[in-house]
Amino acid sequence: MTLAAVTRALSATSVLAIMVCARQPVWAAPDLIVLNGDVRTVDQSTPEAQAFAVENGKFTAIGSNDEIKGLADAETKVIDAGGKTVTPGFIDGHTHLTSGMDMVTGVDLSYIPEKKTWLEKIKEADARLPKGVWLMGGGWDYTLGEGKLPTKEDLDAVVPDRVVILRDIDFHSYWVNSKALEVGGVTATSKVEEGGEVVLNDKGEPSGILLESAGDLVEKHRPAVADAERREALLQTMKFANSLGITGVNDMSDLAAVHDSSIASASQPARRISGSASSRPGNSRAARGDRAYWSRRRLRRYPSQTGNVLRHWRHRGSAS
Repeated sequence: MTLAAVTRALSATSVLAIMVCARQPVWAAPDLIVLNGDVRTVDQSTPEAQAFAVENGKFTAIGSNDEIKGLADAETKVIDAGGKTVTPGFIDGHTHLTSGMDMVTGVDLSYIPEKKTWLEKIKEADARLPKGVWLMGGGWDYTLGEGKLPTKEDLDAVVPDRVVILRDIDFHSYWVNSKALEVGGVTATSKVEEGGEVVLNDKGEPSGILLESAGDLVEKHRPAVADAERREALLQTMKFANSLGITGVNDMSDLAAVHDSSIASASQPARRISGSASSRPGNSRAARGDRAYWSRRRLRRYPSQTGNVLRHWRHRGSAS
């Protein structure tokens, strides 16, 4: 081969090499790497790993500590998981996200056995909320502690001048203070829908416990909330869910609530919310009209003592 031919061949090879190199992607260093983890990938081909890399909010690599370390540069944030388990975000297939807003922005008493602690948390929430705002939330379960229903007097002792309305752990009864009873015009003779009950105390007065539809006597007077405030409350709720590892939900609330959720999450691409439209007239318990059905079922199964209808009816883990 002549010198000219060799030169032409080398030139062609160089051009090809340059073209191939130009087609290769240029990988930027990840923003974050997590090392020394028990990483569960939900990928059957590689179900477990030690480490992973994240760039622009997305997983870009998984592998051993050495493999992932090799991707980092001086700007990469490094987290040592210390052997802890790391999983993908959880997607809750059946939840009522919007119903949980009050427990995030108000007070959450879930799985706390002592009434004393309930009242301390309620007092703290009262001090935090602006004047005139109703104190909502709940999650209380009297069966975990002293075994008897709380009263309006319990609430009046810590929050006498603000409406307080707190649903229990299964969302079938309400604990309210005297201010709430006053706003709702609730008396011993108040009429409620079938299945509801204004529980009375030994004096024949409302005790502060409203069962099922009786809660509407107060809730229907709840002041309207501005759209901006509602969206902010939804964002707080989503952030709380994220803090527990939940990154997506199927919200079983009514479609209007799901629409509000979608608007709130529009600027939060890491949060996914989907709604479930029902063939029934509406997807809320009130719209379905099944309050009476569940109450009749409960009363047939568990003969009621006054003020104690829900004693044996616990729905932990169910949001229905």
